[in-house]
Amino acid sequence: GCETALAKYKERSGVLLEFINAVADDIIKDYPEILIQTFAYTWTLEAPQNIKPSPNVMIRICKLNYPPHYRCDTVRTNVHPINNDYHQTYTKWHDMSNHISIWEYWVLYEHAYNFPYISARDIASDIRYYVERKAKSFLVECEMPHDTSFARFKVWLGYQMLKNHNADFNILADKFFNAYYGKAAPVMRKLMDYMQKRIDETQITGLGIMTVPYLDREFFSVCNNLLDEAETLAKDNIQSLKHVKHERIPVDIALIILRSRFGNDIPCGKAKTLQNVFNRYEKNAIAGCEYYMNSNIYPRKIANYNNILNRLKALRNMVFSNDPKLPMSLKDKE
Repeated sequence: GCETALAKYKERSGVLLEFINAVADDIIKDYPEILIQTFAYTWTLEAPQNIKPSPNVMIRICKLNYPPHYRCDTVRTNVHPINNDYHQTYTKWHDMSNHISIWEYWVLYEHAYNFPYISARDIASDIRYYVERKAKSFLVECEMPHDTSFARFKVWLGYQMLKNHNADFNILADKFFNAYYGKAAPVMRKLMDYMQKRIDETQITGLGIMTVPYLDREFFSVCNNLLDEAETLAKDNIQSLKHVKHERIPVDIALIILRSRFGNDIPCGKAKTLQNVFNRYEKNAIAGCEYYMNSNIYPRKIANYNNILNRLKALRNMVFSNDPKLPMSLKDKE
């Protein structure tokens, strides 16, 4: 009967909703205070026709940004023209549902290494968007904080905006940066704003690191000069300096991967050489992993930590060895 239902409702979400409503309609008889949640996700993202969620059904809408279901650019606001498709989809669910919850993505997938990117202003805008449009709960995937740009700020900002969705972004940013980066706060704010400006000029969702347009000589020169200045300003405060150095991780790995396009004149600031850049990246990357994966904070992450150490060894061999060793898994394969 699923094909018949699909013809009636026009979308797979209608077939699912027919079942969910039947469950919810039975439960409400004994538990009127309970909500039944289901997902508008992948094949069920599009809102159906000729059926609506029952009054006690909550639709959790997922803002997808990966294949085969590219629906939007997750480093752009919901009201950005490029995200009109998602905005229209959300609006349809909004108009037919009593209860909506959100599954958001503040992280890019499909990358072996995270290049530098930021979406903080869009996060603030989208939280306002959701709160003003019925959203009652909010879940975010924001993985890989050990090597993602301004990861701590994104999470803190999101928490503050959920407490008060009318909060001023600049006031919140200044509060966080002053506390987190100390004397280096103004320079680190310049870094984040510069990254945001370059991202605003292009689209990056769906692109691999080799094809991201803003990762050019100017970008690495500006970022490394600002980070050099920030390290100097933060040198007398261990915590602030550690936080500044963490922001080098995505910048350095992107430069290492894209090294061939710059020849012998690598835009790496005071580091001067590729060897120094790699040594710096390795040290900072291990420090990030130590905090998130090799401590009593997240003991279950030890295997991930060991995998990253192995990846660092393989990466060093790939970058500097004249005879990169082929992994055994690729032996005798074309």
